[in-house]
Amino acid sequence: MLYIPSHAPYNLYSENYEKGLDLYSKGIFIKEKCKELIPDYLKFVKGLVDSDDFSLNISREMLQNSPLLEKIEGSIENKIVATLKDSEEKDNEKYQKFFKIYGDHIKFGIYQTYGAKKELLQDLLMFPSLNNETPISLKAYKEKMGKDQKSIFYASGKSIESIKMLPQLEKYKKDGTDVLFFSNDIDEFCVMMMADYDKTPFKNISQDSKESLSKEEETKINDLTTKNKRILDDIKEALNGKVDEVGFSSKLVDSPVCIATKEGLSLNMEHVLTEQEERTKASGEEPKATKVLEINPDHDLWKAISAVGDDDAKVKKYGSLLYDEAMMLEGFEVKDKVSFVKNLNDLMLEALKK
Repeated sequence: MLYIPSHAPYNLYSENYEKGLDLYSKGIFIKEKCKELIPDYLKFVKGLVDSDDFSLNISREMLQNSPLLEKIEGSIENKIVATLKDSEEKDNEKYQKFFKIYGDHIKFGIYQTYGAKKELLQDLLMFPSLNNETPISLKAYKEKMGKDQKSIFYASGKSIESIKMLPQLEKYKKDGTDVLFFSNDIDEFCVMMMADYDKTPFKNISQDSKESLSKEEETKINDLTTKNKRILDDIKEALNGKVDEVGFSSKLVDSPVCIATKEGLSLNMEHVLTEQEERTKASGEEPKATKVLEINPDHDLWKAISAVGDDDAKVKKYGSLLYDEAMMLEGFEVKDKVSFVKNLNDLMLEALKK
């Protein structure tokens, strides 16, 4: 007999939380909170198991090493997952409530096993998206994909509100292409372990990639990069290691700039790992995403910067402001507020004197 509490236990995320189901044999109590009966990612499930296959005088050591417990655990896990899938199909509103409370545990089940439970759990996942007010399943997302769409697109950030501000979304809004929103710490790490869903790969819209460019777009960007090499080098120098590259983007519509990352850690994953290290006071190599400052070549601001391309000092000030603007739109605070205000004031005063 199993059940899922309608509210998460107050200490569910505490190190002191004890998972487990009560074990009985032929109606006789054997052990309280037998942790071997339930996998870690389902630790919120409560209940009891009554099996005729255990001896009433079985020792604790024999119980822990019993292959029968492992078999029962697998059977219980499959039964719970099957019940959840049935709920998702027949009573989606009820399942949405469950997933809002316990969804991160399902994601953790995939992440913790390095994707080994992907096939078992992937159809239980749900995410908010650009085109849907309520979270949708990966299956539902794929069914609505465009004919030429080859990836499941997602955007990650600290919150849904910060994700909606991302400049990279502009192109997808314009095209009507849906984008999944990953606002929980575990989200991106979960899909990293999955790699794909039903043979369709996941793709972060903030990832710097030339694969999706048409030949015309690629030629345009290459020509712009060659022509404006000095300006791009000045901006990179001004940022002094804050970014690894400065280039042009085909993703932007209205915004002048955005931060992209190379394959590997995203900006959000870097943030999550850094916070985790700070909480645990762990020492080691600092997690670092490979950042690219991408500029919209069609924006009036770029046209103004390119017009003063011979003034290296002024270009560097503009470059610093562009970086700070891009980071703010990503949901991060400006670290060097003094320099930000000084650069902004200098350029404003110069503009007002004209």
